[in-house]
Amino acid sequence: MLAEFGLELPDDVDIVVHDTSAESRHMVLPMRPEGTSGLGEDELANLVTREGLIGTAAL
Repeated sequence: MLAEFGLELPDDVDIVVHDTSAESRHMVLPMRPEGTSGLGEDELANLVTREGLIGTAAL
């Protein structure tokens, strides 16, 4: 399904899907994009896209 949105992931990337209910909540902590260690908060915020937020793009 992700490939239909144009997201091709390397073979060593695992995707785990969890169902959310009223009793459980999940937090996803994304990996920091390569080459961004020197960027400030505003510069990092500019990297966020709609596709990245809904999980159909790697940032």
